[in-house]
Amino acid sequence: MTRLGSIAVVCLLAAIGQVAGGFPAVAQASGPSDAPTGGQAPGAVLEGLTLDDLAATRERPLFTPARHPPLPPPPPPPPPPPTLVERPERQPPAARKPPQLRLVGVIITDDRMVAIMMGQKRQVHRLAVGDEVDGWKVVAVEPNSVKMQFRKESRVYRMFRSRVRIQEVRPSSAQAGVN
Repeated sequence: MTRLGSIAVVCLLAAIGQVAGGFPAVAQASGPSDAPTGGQAPGAVLEGLTLDDLAATRERPLFTPARHPPLPPPPPPPPPPPTLVERPERQPPAARKPPQLRLVGVIITDDRMVAIMMGQKRQVHRLAVGDEVDGWKVVAVEPNSVKMQFRKESRVYRMFRSRVRIQEVRPSSAQAGVN
């Protein structure tokens, strides 16, 4: 019997005992009730009820062997069978453009090198070997260059341009005459 059923049985027995005048120990032990009874005497809870009001109790008594709990709800319907979805053929993704970065510095410590790179919107990226930007992975950091790779493509970012402009300094005419 469930806990709720046990509580219902105890309450029903107490109510029947009070109406019939039995169980005086229960009535005395309970003492004054905090529940409002409308100024009625104990046991007057069922007073005013007719047998017609208790028809359900008479038709389905609690303590008969033929009484059964309500039927459980029907099981949920089985899930629909899985549908086969054809996947489109996987095409290799198009090559990504290298990130638009500019190498502005390299921090060299005892155990690693960190490249300081600036993006187009002036956002700063601190990158070490293994870091990624837009799918491009940093594979090497040197004192003045960074190599990034995306699949088989690679790109080298250099801090200084390799084309060095050499300006020829010609002495001015005023300096030429002064020796």
